[in-house]
Amino acid sequence: MKKLFLFICLSVSVLFFTACSNNDDSPSGNRVSFKINGVQKTFRGVAAIGESDNGGATILYHIKAATDANSAEIISFYVPAGTTGANMAYSFDYVTDNTLFTNNGVSSNVTVNSNKKMKGSFSGSVVNDAGQVKTITDGTFDIDL
Repeated sequence: MKKLFLFICLSVSVLFFTACSNNDDSPSGNRVSFKINGVQKTFRGVAAIGESDNGGATILYHIKAATDANSAEIISFYVPAGTTGANMAYSFDYVTDNTLFTNNGVSSNVTVNSNKKMKGSFSGSVVNDAGQVKTITDGTFDIDL
């Protein structure tokens, strides 16, 4: 439980300090949208946290998204820098009501992945420690890097 609380606090803090950009009012970009058990969710608080190799080049993005900086509902996943194609976004986690749901067969398709933009789609399911499954459908992401 302490790890989950720390994960939520750290994720919300990162979103609060990194989610704003000069085009937040734009209808596209900086959005992760999906249905969870049929309920539409659109998260505009998006952070793309780049992880670098020893030479300083970004090799992996950790995407974290929430409705706002105070939200306890978060979705996160990873995408290798510059890659497109099936299942290039992976390790999907979803947190709601202080419960962590982990990847249980989420498929993805990354269609754009440049040094300025990342776009793609995803769907599948996530599961918590008690075995409760949530179904994700119509997932899309459009992120300005």
